[in-house]
Amino acid sequence: MQDDTECGKCGLCRTVCPVFDTNGIETLSPRGKIKISKSGITSERAAEVLLLCAMCKRCDEICPSGVDVTKTIIEGREKIREFMPEKINEISEVIEKTGNILGRKTEDNQEIKCTGKLQYYAGCMGKYRTEDYNATIKILNKLGIDYYVNKETCCGEIFELLGMDAEMEKFRDKNNFSDDVVVTCPGCYNALIPAANVKHFTEFLDNFLNENENENFKIIHEPVRIAYHDPCDLGRRLKIYEPPRNVLKKVEGVTLVEFKDNPENAKCCGAGGSVMFLNTKTSTAIAENRVKGIEKHTDLIVTACPTCKVNLRLACKRMRNGVEVKTISEFLGDCEIRDL
Repeated sequence: MQDDTECGKCGLCRTVCPVFDTNGIETLSPRGKIKISKSGITSERAAEVLLLCAMCKRCDEICPSGVDVTKTIIEGREKIREFMPEKINEISEVIEKTGNILGRKTEDNQEIKCTGKLQYYAGCMGKYRTEDYNATIKILNKLGIDYYVNKETCCGEIFELLGMDAEMEKFRDKNNFSDDVVVTCPGCYNALIPAANVKHFTEFLDNFLNENENENFKIIHEPVRIAYHDPCDLGRRLKIYEPPRNVLKKVEGVTLVEFKDNPENAKCCGAGGSVMFLNTKTSTAIAENRVKGIEKHTDLIVTACPTCKVNLRLACKRMRNGVEVKTISEFLGDCEIRDL
């Protein structure tokens, strides 16, 4: 294994990079970003280049020199903080004011008090940009699982990816974690790991259904072909591939199909690493590459990440391919849980 900043310049990373795939510009390839990170260049252009990375980690896994490309880019981002777009500072101010990255009113952040020892941490995208939060609550209630929801502050994961660890820790640590925590957002999962005993909802649900497989209920949906999309944070970063698939397979009526590039080689949706916030054009182009042709094989795309859902749904709408996109909680919320 070579030093984690020693790039062999072979260019293999370019073959899997979703950003390079959309524009073909060498500077925006992983090896181009490594060069800028190592050069010490600090400018608005350097910031623009280093911020145009979805942090999907495909380059990390394919690099024959063993370079931790993602780490190198984050280190480069730390050096160009003064040249970051004003939008980044605005995000911090918005979270300070409202507790969430989207600037939703604080009164929307409601507590649910129950007797259980399981805390559900919904996250900003799940609570305010999708129906993921309401669907997860619905499933927990249907299955008779005791839980509670605190008023929560954004986990701050976006700042970790920007090389601003202190900002991330500041917002994360405003939350109170004293029990087991379940999340539906892989980004939140990564941010909360040092502060909480955390599991993704699909891990929790997979275990729950296995432990209660002889109970008198089954989960039913009308016949549907589902293509499961592996979120980069949940898959390549956390190595959680099977629990979401196991849960979907337990639903009567589901035929599970796979994207051509799955699971370890799953293509990025384009939303991560702040790209969706800072460069919608590139983010959407990456998402369109991900869903291209999938309408021939599936009725519905399901993912275990609210942010992936938002970006993939936008791509499907732009392409008019007729494919709906849901989070796994949204899909399960539409299912019937029938007593036998």
